[in-house]
Amino acid sequence: QTDVEKVFALLKGKKVLITGAGGSIGSELCRQIFKAGPAEMMLLGHGENSVFTIQQELKQLSQVLKKEGKAQGRPPRIIPFIADLRFLYRLDCAFEQFRPEIIFHAAAHKHVPLMELNPPEAITNNVLGTKNLLELALRYDVGQLVMISTDKAVNPSSVMGTSKRVAEMLVLQAAQTSGKPFSVVRFGNVLGSRGSVIPTFTRQIAAGGPVTVTHPDICRYFMTIPEAVQLVLQASALSSGGEVFMLKMGQPVKIVDLAKDLIRLSGYEVGRDIEIAFTGLRPGEKLFEELFVEGEQYEPTEHEKLVAVRNAKSRISEKLDFAVESLLMAAANNDSNLIVFLLDQLVPGYTPKYADAPVEADVSQESIAKATKNGKALEKVPSGGSNKVMYTDTNLYSPEVALLEKGRRGKTIPNHYQEDLHRALKRQEFRLYYQPIMALETSKIVGFEALLRWEHPELGIISPAKFMPVAEESNLIIPIGWWVLGEVCRQLRVWQEEFYLESPLTISVNLSRRQLLQSDLVEQIDKIIEETSLNASSLRLEISESFIRENPDAAITVLPQLRALGVRLQIDNFGRSHLFYSEGHGFGNLLAEQFDGLKVDRFLVSRIERDDESLEVFQAIARNAGDLGLKVVAAGIETPEQLDKVRGMQCPYGQGYFFSKPLDGEAAKTLVGAQ
Repeated sequence: QTDVEKVFALLKGKKVLITGAGGSIGSELCRQIFKAGPAEMMLLGHGENSVFTIQQELKQLSQVLKKEGKAQGRPPRIIPFIADLRFLYRLDCAFEQFRPEIIFHAAAHKHVPLMELNPPEAITNNVLGTKNLLELALRYDVGQLVMISTDKAVNPSSVMGTSKRVAEMLVLQAAQTSGKPFSVVRFGNVLGSRGSVIPTFTRQIAAGGPVTVTHPDICRYFMTIPEAVQLVLQASALSSGGEVFMLKMGQPVKIVDLAKDLIRLSGYEVGRDIEIAFTGLRPGEKLFEELFVEGEQYEPTEHEKLVAVRNAKSRISEKLDFAVESLLMAAANNDSNLIVFLLDQLVPGYTPKYADAPVEADVSQESIAKATKNGKALEKVPSGGSNKVMYTDTNLYSPEVALLEKGRRGKTIPNHYQEDLHRALKRQEFRLYYQPIMALETSKIVGFEALLRWEHPELGIISPAKFMPVAEESNLIIPIGWWVLGEVCRQLRVWQEEFYLESPLTISVNLSRRQLLQSDLVEQIDKIIEETSLNASSLRLEISESFIRENPDAAITVLPQLRALGVRLQIDNFGRSHLFYSEGHGFGNLLAEQFDGLKVDRFLVSRIERDDESLEVFQAIARNAGDLGLKVVAAGIETPEQLDKVRGMQCPYGQGYFFSKPLDGEAAKTLVGAQ
């Protein structure tokens, strides 16, 4: 139940602008705002047909009220305005003409899988559009603004949710700097909106099925559109500025249960008349939506169904303006990889699906219980009153990755895993991604590391950690390794031909233990280099420290032969075994004679911020390697603090997610051209 008097007092006689006026939420906002008796309503939208539809509906409603004598005073003046929020000059025209006093910002791209495939659209529409709207709201001294957000902005797993979180930050920043009552309202899915499950299920049932559900455990919060809009209007009446309001949406609903209910209500029996088919989670989707952001403090409001995040303004990044400008530049260049990277830096809790992101798999009962806790936690916040009960519970759901790990744990490997790998080789389901290696002093790219990923047709992208144990025990690691090396050499040759590289840019390839023990190792590599006409000095072969430690005789035999091919050699995972480098084993001479570089183990790098022993180990490695004339690469740099530590120890090169996520071949090629 809405406090109608407060809402009417806020809106009556005002000029109200509704963005996204033709959408599911926007059009319902128009209907309910119309009843509050504003002086004028500007219906701003990009879709002409939907704006026309709501305009005609409001006109008809006005005529009906007049005819029935229920109209109180002059009905609101309705002004349809077709515009794209991304075009500031067009939006400025709307503000100059209309001079709004209150804005309800409902315009956004909201389709999670589509935005996952089109990150530039999500950024330009959701972020740039909001930025433009706020700029003009401040310039034209708009009294109040309410942005419609989503629970998908909480610990987001999708580009859409993350773009909405950035838009929230912009609204809160504007509230903070201006002192105006600009606020955000978050809620979950609304029943009956365009693209929601119920209209989709209804169409599928009418067609005879099957009804498609992504996952048997997927849950969502639901509310009817009128209910959600009532609470949005209530939040606007309660806002003092800079808050995020969250709607209490009750308990999450299992989508499969919703599908079963709709099938039965349509007069059919599940499994006999209409089948339910599980299609797998789509890009960017979670099994469970979350309600909490780490560090946010949730307080009750005067309305029992509204919770306010009172400290929202204090959680805005100081670098927000710079980060948003970078995002907009990346979107203008259609650089999806860079967009995802920048969002990862800006939005805490974002879990992007990069090439080596975990694959969604079976979910434990513990995870489901945590999700249920997530659904119930908001109900603990008291209704109304001044008693402040704050909850900052976070990370309530973290999916377990149980995929191909089963083969690793058992003594035998399930046959179908081996069959899948055979098929992957035959059908070329493997892909290579490239992570830049940076010169820390100049921030220039000096090389790349080739990273293997398996693009499984049903399970999505799988990292080597999940399938290499299977490949190794089945001996498929040998042909996979040769495929990787051949593809890398072909890629390098293309770069050399297209860009006439004066100093060869290197690509590093990790050789597996099985490859290194092959009797024809040198012949195979020589053959690949010859077939691709590659400048061999641009190929850097990485050999794990553990291989040398465990196979010293084989290493001493094979390393000089590899050097004779003209390739560069680098030792990988260095520092994982403290004993190995500290006690020597004649290692210094071997390094100086056969290797031109070493890569410090990423696990060691990850500990140098908080572990003095690891810091000392890193310092000793960097110092000793420098004395031997070896180039040192710090692997796995992920934070500014790690970067500062590495630079402080005069480590010249770095690699990791702090600089860039792994790029596909075309994106890496673009970087090479830019360099």
